[in-house]
Amino acid sequence: MKTNFFLGLMILSLFISCKKTDDRKIIKILPVLTTNVVNVSITTATLGGNITDAGTPAYTERGICYATTEKPTTANNKHVVVGSGTGNFSVIVTGLTENTTYYVRAYAVNSDGTVYGEQVSFKTNAFVLPSLVTNAAADITTSSATVGGNIANAGVPAYTERGVCYGTAENPTTADNKDIVAGSGTGNFSVIVTGLTENKIYYVRAYAVNSAGTVYGEQVSFKTNPFVPPVLTTEAVSNISFRTATFGGNITNAGTPAYTERGVCYSTSPNPTIGNNKKTVAGNGMGVFNIGVTGLTENTVYYVRAYATNSTGTVYGEQVSFKTEILDFHLNGDVNRLSYVGENAVNLVILGDGFVTEDLKKDGYFDSKAKELVEYLFTVAPFKQYRKYFNVYIVYAVSANRGAAQGNMVPGRTTFGSYFYGPTDRLLVTGSYDSCMVYARKAVPANKEHIVLLVVNEDQYGGSGGSVAVASTNKYSKYVAVHEIGHSFAALGDEYIEEAVANNYPLSRLPYMANIDDKNDLNTVKWKHFFKYPVYNGKISAFNGAYYRENLYRPEQTSLMRDLNTISFNGPSREAIVKKICATVGVPYDQEAFFAEDAVNVNPISIQMSAKWNPPPLINDFIITPVFLQKHQSIMQKLKVK
Repeated sequence: MKTNFFLGLMILSLFISCKKTDDRKIIKILPVLTTNVVNVSITTATLGGNITDAGTPAYTERGICYATTEKPTTANNKHVVVGSGTGNFSVIVTGLTENTTYYVRAYAVNSDGTVYGEQVSFKTNAFVLPSLVTNAAADITTSSATVGGNIANAGVPAYTERGVCYGTAENPTTADNKDIVAGSGTGNFSVIVTGLTENKIYYVRAYAVNSAGTVYGEQVSFKTNPFVPPVLTTEAVSNISFRTATFGGNITNAGTPAYTERGVCYSTSPNPTIGNNKKTVAGNGMGVFNIGVTGLTENTVYYVRAYATNSTGTVYGEQVSFKTEILDFHLNGDVNRLSYVGENAVNLVILGDGFVTEDLKKDGYFDSKAKELVEYLFTVAPFKQYRKYFNVYIVYAVSANRGAAQGNMVPGRTTFGSYFYGPTDRLLVTGSYDSCMVYARKAVPANKEHIVLLVVNEDQYGGSGGSVAVASTNKYSKYVAVHEIGHSFAALGDEYIEEAVANNYPLSRLPYMANIDDKNDLNTVKWKHFFKYPVYNGKISAFNGAYYRENLYRPEQTSLMRDLNTISFNGPSREAIVKKICATVGVPYDQEAFFAEDAVNVNPISIQMSAKWNPPPLINDFIITPVFLQKHQSIMQKLKVK
């Protein structure tokens, strides 16, 4: 019984102990926090809270929730802010609507639930358009003006573009003409607008653009300036000579816009324009201007007008006239074209050396000598038959002294430095090939000076061939000139013997000489094709003695390339000249036509022998130079006899 009592007591005690344990509870505490809002703008705000108690257990998420309706929850917009513990937290919320009321609550979540801070409301800022005025136009011209504005308030948000818009209709917008002006903030801005139409009314408004839209300043208007032509007179012509004069003008109003070009125009016909001869005079503004004009024709009436050009066009001063002085002599470098048949022609240029100013009177001594040589050349076959292919020019050169030097060139003595080459007293040469070409090219383009004949004012007998044919004014000069042209133009060789000078002339030149061969076999000689024409029977063969040597052969017993007793070329020489003419003018050489035309030339022309006629020996061809080879090689190669 006693045992049962204690057992029961123990069971009761255990029951009571277990009950106490079941009645004990773990206490859970929610976090404690507040809500705050700062930095409100148009579309953003900084939202957050302050946790003063992290709760039990501590929160596992915190953040803010917001909406446009009251008491927002995490089911609305929310932003989780990573972190733990107590203290402030915040987040920048974007994408808000301008000028709108929002409600915000901070929140925190632990295992016992979600707790919210007190509700706070705020209103986003409203957009504010910039405010500005349009400034009056300034610096107005016929085609431009300075326009702009003044921004008093940059707007909210601040403007992203500013400028001016303009047009010929009122109330222009950015859809019309506009000029953007870079910059920011408040204050004045301006831009120069160009490309406007003269004498036209334009309307202008300054503008600025921000997120709220585009705002315009009040409209202003202006009128572009009208065009005004310059005003000028023509000055009297002064400093008149036979080739030159001084022209000018006086500008009393530069025009609007100011002129961009001024000068004088002149002609031999009344009322010249800038479509005639004109000379531009650099400069600007008002006042007198003048310019010296050269290249006028002597003894000629000219008409002159000053001119100035601006956007309105070209305006002229009154016409004045004058007459150049009479010139009775040729000036240095003058060109006299004796005959002209066209561009595709053989250009023959006559130069003179050792002629002083007195010798260059019009139709004076040099003119008569030059024309005598030209006329004689075209009496000699084949030149006489082919004269229609020749342009003939005289180019005048004034020398300091008459005559040629002896033995060596004397620099500056004459224009072309002509002198008698020492070893041979009859070899008259130019001392300056380059100077000859400079003068020849006053008449014809470079590489178109096909025959240049230099006439030297010298009584002593002489001449030479080469790139420039040379002849003195000796009584035999016309014969010598034609002989030397045979060398220079057609690469013909001398047909006489003079062993003393033979070594100066290499045999390598033989292939280019149509009238010289080292063979006397009539079946193979260069001119063998002549033998099939009976008219040449007994005239052409292979005669010993040519190119200063024995055992070189010439086509005929005598010819102008052998001595002055005969003043005609032999048949092969005539053919070589014709071939060169054809090659120069671009006409195909027709052999049958040549032989048909040449039949009248087969008999050598001899000078009537008399007691007074004792012609001197012919002059050696000028020693060949690299310049000569370079100039003539292409044509010589075409004429090379196989």
